[in-house]
Amino acid sequence: MGQERRDECRGLRHTLKPQSYPGDEGWNADRMPDRHTTPMVRFVDEHCDLLLVGDSLGMVLYGLDSTVGVTLDVMIAHGRAVMRGVGKSCVVVDMPFGSYQESKELAYRNAVRILQETGCDAVELEGGEEMAETISFLTSRGVLVLVHIGLMPQQVHIAGPIPVRRSFRRRGCEDQA
Repeated sequence: MGQERRDECRGLRHTLKPQSYPGDEGWNADRMPDRHTTPMVRFVDEHCDLLLVGDSLGMVLYGLDSTVGVTLDVMIAHGRAVMRGVGKSCVVVDMPFGSYQESKELAYRNAVRILQETGCDAVELEGGEEMAETISFLTSRGVLVLVHIGLMPQQVHIAGPIPVRRSFRRRGCEDQA
């Protein structure tokens, strides 16, 4: 089953649009839910294309004020937990703050560590044009990278606190609070 999942993930990377964002035709935020534990992954795996092990686990599971305090070791531990529960979905592990910004070489060493120690399919990092050289460096060496643009929680010390927005969905009805 592992090789079948790998083949499916390789095929999926050709169907994802790099410019996909909320508002694009076909966008569905539920295609890549943020999951951190084995039981949750077992619950959603068959319904998802991608599963993100996001650094938001620092706030969700550990009560941190931001994602900045999440370490590479924590992301690897949760990546392993998710991989124990996955059967079909491609798994992406967030590169935490400080693990890739210093240099493209540091980013490569840490991305390889994440891939090797978790068995995940790709890594995610925050940034846009300022990270282009690093992203190119990683992908040219066989690391699949998803890039998080827009609201970037790791920039909390520069951009200020993340705005709170709650959304509730039930049977197709939305109520924004």
